[in-house]
Amino acid sequence: MERLSRLLVGFALIAAIWTAAADASAQGRGTISEIVVEGAQRIEPGTIRSYLLIKEGEAADPVRINRSLKSLFA
Repeated sequence: MERLSRLLVGFALIAAIWTAAADASAQGRGTISEIVVEGAQRIEPGTIRSYLLIKEGEAADPVRINRSLKSLFA
């Protein structure tokens, strides 16, 4: 069940980050304004954010975004 929860959270993050990355790519490099964790049932949003290599307020970097997503599932 925890694996399914992480998977759902991951998909929600992928969608949110993908949208932000696409916007940033279209506009040059944008800034990550918000990271929203949705669907987490057993894992606190702060714990999920701690696995990410990106933070709010940083420049959107597709490589770091991809590495962040991979670290969630490692």
